[in-house]
Amino acid sequence: MKSRIILSILLITLAGCTNLPTSSRQPAVAPSDTPAAAPSDTPTAPPHPAQSPTPTARPTATRILTSTPIPTPDFETLSAIFSYDVSAPLEVSWGAERKDDSKGMADVQEVSYQGTKSCQAGALLVQPRGDGPFPAVIYLHRVPANRDQFLDEAIELAGHGVVSLLLDSPFDRRCYSLDVYTRQSLIDTVIFIRRAIDFLDSLPQVDPTRLAFVGHSFGANFGGVVAGVDARIHSFVLMAGVANLSRYNTPDLRDVDAHQYISHADEDVFLFQFGDLDEYINKGAALFYYNAASGKKSILWYKTDHQGVEHEGKADRVAWLLQQLGIVGK
Repeated sequence: MKSRIILSILLITLAGCTNLPTSSRQPAVAPSDTPAAAPSDTPTAPPHPAQSPTPTARPTATRILTSTPIPTPDFETLSAIFSYDVSAPLEVSWGAERKDDSKGMADVQEVSYQGTKSCQAGALLVQPRGDGPFPAVIYLHRVPANRDQFLDEAIELAGHGVVSLLLDSPFDRRCYSLDVYTRQSLIDTVIFIRRAIDFLDSLPQVDPTRLAFVGHSFGANFGGVVAGVDARIHSFVLMAGVANLSRYNTPDLRDVDAHQYISHADEDVFLFQFGDLDEYINKGAALFYYNAASGKKSILWYKTDHQGVEHEGKADRVAWLLQQLGIVGK
């Protein structure tokens, strides 16, 4: 009888524990390569540098909670983190010509120049036949990928009289580990793009008043930053990017979030391209980037995934670039 009484007390106690109230506040989650689950209205995380996006894998955003709001610095203070020595020599080094890739329509040559103090920038220069001056487009690929991602598109543009500079990211130059985004690696990415403008400006065959930028995913994340801090480019194509990268990584990256800069690009023109089936960026995140842009803008949607925007949107993108660069009538 005594053992039955004890057993009854234990069962009652356990049943009571299941009805204890639980807190609605979620604990802070430390950043990791595998983000924690997020509610349906939260955009899923864009591809990590060491991960290739696949339709079957659907990573979700890591939620980071802070107890007190963090004040946002003024724009002048923010933009100063992307400053660099504009008088520093480019130290250009010309590499091999890639005649097999030119398809007889352009000159394709490897080139490197000083990107940052500690990292040499590398790129492919795709040029039309002739003397110019030609308008030019700077391309920055998704990660993981490389400068060859847009080679076919650049050769097509060369047939219309447009120079293209296809950049390697600082990760491809082995200046930073592919395992994680750091604040400095992302700052240097923006400086890489700005130094690419310096390089194009040094070429007599390039018209520095007619420049455009195209970025996909990783590249698109930082095109919005460049729009706000550098007035030399006025036309931007941003594909499948996010305006608040810190939401998926760590608050330490907050000052490199594109929405704080693209909102100051009043004189620029933007084409946003997104996929309806994007496994990383939902419609809310896409519209957040689009709405943050302060210049003239348009947005196009395609029935494709994160990677597919590049191919599905190519015809629209090329036509838009030719119009913005003055090759065809506006």
